[in-house]
Amino acid sequence: MRDVLNATSTKNTLGMLRNHDAKTILILEGDSDLMAFRDFINRSSCRFLVADGKVEAVEAIEWSDIQKFSGVLAIVDSDFVDLAEARSSSPNVIYTDNYDLDAFIFLSEGPVERSIEHLCSYDRYSEPDGGKRYFRNIRDQVIAMAKLIACLRLYSISDGMGVAFDKFPFGEVYQGANLDLDEDKLQRIVASRIKAPDPEGIFADWWSRAATEAQPSERIVQGHDLFRCLGLVIASKHGKSHEGEIWERMARSHFTIDHLRNSKFYAASVAWCEKNQRMLWL
Repeated sequence: MRDVLNATSTKNTLGMLRNHDAKTILILEGDSDLMAFRDFINRSSCRFLVADGKVEAVEAIEWSDIQKFSGVLAIVDSDFVDLAEARSSSPNVIYTDNYDLDAFIFLSEGPVERSIEHLCSYDRYSEPDGGKRYFRNIRDQVIAMAKLIACLRLYSISDGMGVAFDKFPFGEVYQGANLDLDEDKLQRIVASRIKAPDPEGIFADWWSRAATEAQPSERIVQGHDLFRCLGLVIASKHGKSHEGEIWERMARSHFTIDHLRNSKFYAASVAWCEKNQRMLWL
């Protein structure tokens, strides 16, 4: 039986597995989550299924609850749950600490630092404590760049606008040696994607709200955005041009079970295992 399954068959396969296999079943929403977790899952006691997205993963769990299956758990991205998205009422759905798993990896201490060391020359930040300051400055700059788009994405969803911000062209709005924000360019790009009367007025409202946004950056920034911005920052500092996907894959390779154990969602999954008398992690 394949571990990674077509999303259209997730419910059927889940039912078949539960009827013929007593192992814990962990449902993940995407292949990138599987890549991050697969080395930490106890294969002797747990199977994993990959759904085609968060909605499918949560629906599979809620269907499983109706069927009264035991030992089925989903770990999915928080996205804007409790901010602009409803939380599943199922006790068998666990949400990531940050917007998504990639954001959690970026914000964990170690994976990004090791990735920069691997792909860039180390001599520019090897002085005593220079490394920590250097990484902290990069992290702060990247988070600030990504937060602006995170706010606009949040307002688009909460206002029911449905503006597409995936694969946002950060390189077009952050330019120059210091990656300064081109506000006019940002407005033109975002306004062109708003399919409603007075897009400039809508953007102006979002821009004003973003200036005083109270949500912590670490809660709303998207992982893909962070790694795309990281690519821009490193290119400006080192001249090393790598796409965000390269940085994501590199950071995942430096993500360890100790990083996982520092998460709230790991603690929640351990509590779930104790309550359900199940095993999930190594």
